[in-house]
Amino acid sequence: MGVRSKIVLTLRNEKGEKEKEIIQEGNTIVKNFLAIYEQICKRAISGQNASFVDVNGTVYDMDEIEYINTTYRPQIALGGGTTPVSFTDYNLENNITGWIAQEGYEYSYDETNFKGTFTFYRSFTFTSEKTINEAGLVWWFRDNNGYERQVMVDRIVLDTSITVPANRTLDVKYILEIGKV
Repeated sequence: MGVRSKIVLTLRNEKGEKEKEIIQEGNTIVKNFLAIYEQICKRAISGQNASFVDVNGTVYDMDEIEYINTTYRPQIALGGGTTPVSFTDYNLENNITGWIAQEGYEYSYDETNFKGTFTFYRSFTFTSEKTINEAGLVWWFRDNNGYERQVMVDRIVLDTSITVPANRTLDVKYILEIGKV
């Protein structure tokens, strides 16, 4: 059992046709992802809250009842950083796009193999040429004061960067696979 992440980046030409595709395995879940599970155990046993770090680097205690606000969509960001992923990362090294809400979502369950796959979609179009080396996924956590905070739960650094020419579209599929991976 485990959690695995993967990203699929598809560069489109001027006609919208696929020109290049990069598929990168991640295995890059960061500590913030585990804060939800820590809260489930810690709150019930000790009455204390687990803490998390938002994308600005600020530490908060998690709300004791509602951990994730599902009225906000998960967000994806792309960046230019190349530093390897650290378990304590809380933001991209060099965020180019900012955190932008997913445009679509897909999920599937594989009962035979005890696995769930969750795919988040987002397209990005740049007005100037950009070189992408990293990507991240954000969920909205609720702090113990009732405020929603952007929290990066996964970061992937690409083995091969992808350069997106000006006025071209890059389609992103951010995939989390939970179960027998």
